[in-house]
Amino acid sequence: MPSGHTHPVGALAVDPAGAWAASVSWVYEDMSVLVWDAATGVERFVPSPQGSRLTALAASPDGAWLASAGDDGTIRVWDVATETARVLQSGHTRPVNALAAAPDGTWLASAGDDGTVRAWDVRTSVCRMRLHSGTGPVSAVAVAYDGTWLAYAGFDGPVSIVGTTDYTECDQIVGHRGPVWSLAVTPDGSRLASAGTDGTVRLWDTVTGDDQVLATLDKRVNGVAVSPDGAWLAAVGEDRMVRVWQVSTRRLLVAAEVGDLTHACAWTAADRVAVGGRAGLRLLTFRSDPTPWLSIPRD
Repeated sequence: MPSGHTHPVGALAVDPAGAWAASVSWVYEDMSVLVWDAATGVERFVPSPQGSRLTALAASPDGAWLASAGDDGTIRVWDVATETARVLQSGHTRPVNALAAAPDGTWLASAGDDGTVRAWDVRTSVCRMRLHSGTGPVSAVAVAYDGTWLAYAGFDGPVSIVGTTDYTECDQIVGHRGPVWSLAVTPDGSRLASAGTDGTVRLWDTVTGDDQVLATLDKRVNGVAVSPDGAWLAAVGEDRMVRVWQVSTRRLLVAAEVGDLTHACAWTAADRVAVGGRAGLRLLTFRSDPTPWLSIPRD
């Protein structure tokens, strides 16, 4: 299990090739980013502190760069090979809550408390698009695997779908009551998962807008993540549980207690999921057959 964080882990990002993963502690006493080997959990490098509380991470599709952002509204892009960073052009005026990389790695989406969603050219560091939600802070963002659309959501509940050709809203799907904290897209782009304060985990059909409520919990759900092969959906939250569903059947396969409040999850492989929370960072092994099972490492 990776070590290095001295406080709760609030955000995760994974190299799609599975070589590395990154985690961030989002309390002022820590403010560190840790990059570690996704298979072994061994620390690779620790980027220098950003100078503010960090809240969001995103990895490029080819694993070449890692983006980080936080309370000061600044977005940094780290070259994983050289361990150096550059700052994107100034944009957000309040904390950044979420980041998502485009599938070709040329641009990055960000969402913040200033009510904007932005698209950044990673090569030039220039902001190429700015959308105003019009309803307050934006708390989650995700980009489709073919790059043709992005989804964002905020404190008001609806999830907006925006085409990336002209950056105009093409759909809005309504279901959550209250803030949405996490979004995740399946690799084929046919489904969008969401989770929020209302305790629901939802799976949306991105063509029809129809949704299925996978779970209605007593406590808020903080994070959802789709496995690299699109087969599994994981969710974590304040009830101290990790749940995994089969996407094709919408069937809950396993629910396991991790022992503490959890903030984020990310698949590091088709059978491994990282979970970050108050207890730090844990790497769980998932088995679907013959009996669904999750290994929970204990301190």
